[in-house]
Amino acid sequence: MIYKFINPRHICLIAAINNYMKPSAIIESVDKNYWNMFADFLEKLDILYCYRSDKGIVVWNRDFYEIRDEKFRKIYEIECRLHPKINASYEVSNILISKDINTLKNLFKIFSNKSIRNRDLILGKLLGYPDCCIKNFIKRGPVFSRHYFHLDIIRRGLEYNVPVEFWAIYHTPCSVECRYSIEMGKNYIKSLKKLSNDIYHKVLSLLKSSYLAYSVGNRYISFKTVKSNITEYNDFIKRYLSNNVKVVLGEIIQPFVYSNYRNHDNLLLLNREIVGIKVIAFAPGIGCLVFDPKNNREYIRISKSIIEKYGTLDTVFRVYSSES
Repeated sequence: MIYKFINPRHICLIAAINNYMKPSAIIESVDKNYWNMFADFLEKLDILYCYRSDKGIVVWNRDFYEIRDEKFRKIYEIECRLHPKINASYEVSNILISKDINTLKNLFKIFSNKSIRNRDLILGKLLGYPDCCIKNFIKRGPVFSRHYFHLDIIRRGLEYNVPVEFWAIYHTPCSVECRYSIEMGKNYIKSLKKLSNDIYHKVLSLLKSSYLAYSVGNRYISFKTVKSNITEYNDFIKRYLSNNVKVVLGEIIQPFVYSNYRNHDNLLLLNREIVGIKVIAFAPGIGCLVFDPKNNREYIRISKSIIEKYGTLDTVFRVYSSES
């Protein structure tokens, strides 16, 4: 089923569009091995989509595929789905989806042009976000809007009791009490039932996970806790983290975004191999480490050195959980 290959948060966005609860969405990242399965899923739901290929912008417009230019002007029709451009060796990124071709066209034009005036306002409305959350995002930006949302969660003592509705939506709520975001999340989750009862129950279960904030903004790796407060890997972990470290054994879910980032001190390998049982160690404001307990292979190793410039250390390298 689709939930085995696509992050559950993406599935919620697709379900919302399928149920006409959301005008459009951006699917940030899909594993290249699952691309055709993902595209078939959209077409079965009659959801239009576009992506980049070596031939140009490919649009599925129900009866046929089209090649369009950077202004979204139709160049010609093609009979089959072209292979997408692949980033970081294994991902297809930024697939735009909608039920309506004009909405898809407008989304592409705004999303592709970062210099357009009032871009965040227009983009937020095209994506169906609440006005209060759009205004908050414009005021604070992507990093600090999520930072203050995290702070709100922490101050209310909700770190380990985050409302699951917040994981069903893509935007950053203006506050934990944003009734528009909560209602939107509830509706997105309900819309999963139209896909199937199996998808509804499985995706809801996956949404009720723990989310490690490994960076600023909307960047998490999600997992189901298998065992808490483990100590058998302390010697290995102490090479990187030594103070205020929390360690859990968790079953990691398909990444929301994929990555292949490496430098001398930091590592972020988010691919299909990270899925499954891993050791997750984190020290709030200091760093995090995710590795395979079988061979100590590291997938995430990030220190505050690349995050502290943002001034948000008090909300990163933390786990925000909806498992309870």
